[in-house]
Amino acid sequence: ATPGRNDNSYQLSTLFRLNLITPILGEQYTSSPLRFFREKGYLATPHHHIIRTHIQIDIKELSGTPDLGDIEDIFKKKYNKELANNIERNKLIINTLLRVPKGEQTLIYACTVDHAKRLASIMSFLGRNAVAISADTPNHLRYLYIDKFKKGEIDFIFNSNG
Repeated sequence: ATPGRNDNSYQLSTLFRLNLITPILGEQYTSSPLRFFREKGYLATPHHHIIRTHIQIDIKELSGTPDLGDIEDIFKKKYNKELANNIERNKLIINTLLRVPKGEQTLIYACTVDHAKRLASIMSFLGRNAVAISADTPNHLRYLYIDKFKKGEIDFIFNSNG
């Protein structure tokens, strides 16, 4: 899901770097090439649902105008962890996910890798098939989880980009 995050991506990009082929999909897909891949069944059409927890955090370090890189670092190092450890927020997330019908596959982006693992464990404990996938997930498990997810054997995949 994230190019360049594991050894396979690096090897592939090195192997094909000089042989990049841009497919000709047709004019109707110029503004939205993803539509082509969704219509052909290669990609799913996402249905986004944001869980409004109304949990507020104090962001003193962001006063002033730090550059974007500073803001991202601050969020990754402090605020994402703070949000991930907020018990009330996690209860709201879990209760929302428990309302998702079984067999309706759902991909959840958590605040941190540990947060993804914790939420997946809680959902599994509550009787829902859930796994967490991160850059550290061995390839054979990653492929197994994705295959089971596609077949409807796993309800939730938790992931994190941080």
